[in-house]
Amino acid sequence: VASYATPEPSRPITTVGYEGQDVNSVSLASDWTLADRTITVEQVARWMEEPLSYSDELFEALQYGENDGVKALAAVLLTDASDDDNRINQALKHAAAKGSDLLKVTALDALIQRGAVTNAGIDELLAFLANGDADIKNHAASSLRNCADSEWTTRCVDGLVELLSDENVTVVAMAASTLGDFGGHAAGTCGDLQQLA
Repeated sequence: VASYATPEPSRPITTVGYEGQDVNSVSLASDWTLADRTITVEQVARWMEEPLSYSDELFEALQYGENDGVKALAAVLLTDASDDDNRINQALKHAAAKGSDLLKVTALDALIQRGAVTNAGIDELLAFLANGDADIKNHAASSLRNCADSEWTTRCVDGLVELLSDENVTVVAMAASTLGDFGGHAAGTCGDLQQLA
């Protein structure tokens, strides 16, 4: 019977980390695993019933969703997360700057509802009214209802009035519906709306 001895390693095995970092720390291990983690739509669907209880997981989904649809769903669900959690606002701003049109509009909508949107964000949302496809135009128009009674009211009403002449009837219907949310601020659009009837 032959016996085999376990060879001695020729050099000790070492773990490499960033200079000055404890490579055995939980946060570093967490950072490494998060970078490789992909969040699926099935996971996000499990968190939909209680999004406030899963805000950390939804925050991860916004960054590591398997596609922009999953990231957009996470953005919607993060709308009501704690306003004190600035990392969510920063992640939404990043998504609004770097994502697909769907993710950008959804992230901007969430930022409006969280009270964290900027003038540049409103400018981009208004630009989608003119340049997006029908679904993006509808989503952007619907998002503007959250700007009623804000500093952007006049600009939003003007953008929505422009949509009333769109060739897509669903876009026109969404613009008209959203104008209703602006109440007296949209009173000057009655003539435009009557022409549609």
